[in-house]
Amino acid sequence: SCENTPPIANRQIAGSLKPRFTDPTRVPSKIELYNFKNHPEVNLTFEHKINCFLGKNGCGKTNLLDAIYYLSFTKSAINPFDTQNIYWGQTGFMIKGSFQTHGQAREV
Repeated sequence: SCENTPPIANRQIAGSLKPRFTDPTRVPSKIELYNFKNHPEVNLTFEHKINCFLGKNGCGKTNLLDAIYYLSFTKSAINPFDTQNIYWGQTGFMIKGSFQTHGQAREV
């Protein structure tokens, strides 16, 4: 059960770790989910460099990655039908995100 454990933690990792593959022209800065998979409502702000998602199995870490993928490619990487992405018992979902593109915020 994830009820007593926050599903995510944003943490910037200190040290000299650098991402191997980066696109400096498009960096995710914020994401909002409503009724997406197992997240009834989530608002996250990302650090500029490295972010970690921590949580127990089934808390939705992979679903957060799928939401970012969805914003980038307008489809889920996991489910072929949009109806499979709706939180149980709801009629629709919304994903909203902000990316830093060439120093300017762009909402998707």
